[in-house]
Amino acid sequence: TGLSDLMKGSDINFSDVLFNIEGSSLDIIPAGNPTNEIDFYGEQLKEFISTLKNIYDYIIIDSAPILPVSDTLHLASSVDTTIFVARSEYTKLVGLVNAYKKITKTSNCSTSCIINYFDTQKLDYYNYSKYGSYYNTYYNYETK
Repeated sequence: TGLSDLMKGSDINFSDVLFNIEGSSLDIIPAGNPTNEIDFYGEQLKEFISTLKNIYDYIIIDSAPILPVSDTLHLASSVDTTIFVARSEYTKLVGLVNAYKKITKTSNCSTSCIINYFDTQKLDYYNYSKYGSYYNTYYNYETK
């Protein structure tokens, strides 16, 4: 039981689809049973999100990727921020740029990006301490 069941208008209450993560203040509403009967991106969902904004500080909606699933763009008009999650050395920059362009054409929401699987050991290449040895060699300085 989840959001799709609630949106169908059946005999399901909000409390029936709301699950609390024990020991936290995090509540989750699962997607629910698959259906084609509901326009998940219409006014009904916008009103539901608006109601949730009065109850919660943050509402996070996990949706399908923007580029292959155009229906996801409709959510952007109901949210304050879109966060792209990109896999380091896997997600193409052109894909991120295209997704960003699509979001900005359909919504006024802000955008952010999270890059996961980022290898922080590769940051050593940019370590400024290595520039010292470069300049010492270039200008024939002796290190003491």
